[in-house]
Amino acid sequence: MQCSGAITISRAQFPDSGDEGKYWKESAKMLATIIHGLRGTPYIYQGEEIGMTNTDFTDISQFRDVESLNHYEILQQKGLSKEDAFRIIQIHSRDNGRTPMQWNGENHGGFTKGMPWIGVNENYSKINAQSQLHDETSIFNYYKKLVALRKELDIIAYGDIRPLDVRHPSIIAYERIYGEEKMLVVCNFYKTEVVWDSGMDLKGFETLLGNYSEQKIEESKISLKPYEAMMLYRKR
Repeated sequence: MQCSGAITISRAQFPDSGDEGKYWKESAKMLATIIHGLRGTPYIYQGEEIGMTNTDFTDISQFRDVESLNHYEILQQKGLSKEDAFRIIQIHSRDNGRTPMQWNGENHGGFTKGMPWIGVNENYSKINAQSQLHDETSIFNYYKKLVALRKELDIIAYGDIRPLDVRHPSIIAYERIYGEEKMLVVCNFYKTEVVWDSGMDLKGFETLLGNYSEQKIEESKISLKPYEAMMLYRKR
């Protein structure tokens, strides 16, 4: 995945970005923080703002994407078993981003009273828009805060960007600079806690937004919990 602002995030560097289990909420917010802290115009693809996950299809007949169906056959022609080929399709199919929007806990996620062209992910009773509207800690409300910050602070839309510690094995970090303002975005891509040394004096920075209620910052070092993300800001 390549993001705007000269920040490149490769699948090889972070193969397991995101967590659909224990840290589902934290990892979804972390990924959003990276994108929305950049300079380019962010696009919110339907469902990502509530943390919709990949399909949970159990049979190839449930897929509709022609490319996925063709690739499933090609993988078998190359010697893979049906089971191994299917596991690859489950991970990489474009249909993962094409399941109906999960509006509520009703049949078909409230998307239609009829039969949708492709099945709804069975977790719609847990992950849906209605359940997150009035939950202050929800992924949806976190996205609202990210959007509001972009409108409030010119540094996000117009500030220069500088990648930080690009060879770190688990941290994506960058700073934004605009006039007398500076913003620091730091994200932990894994479920393992990590202490990151920024190499700069962090005194005077305030937390604009984070996916945990408290942040641990001491001098130049930041302690990051699993999938923790934060936006720090100060006027120079």
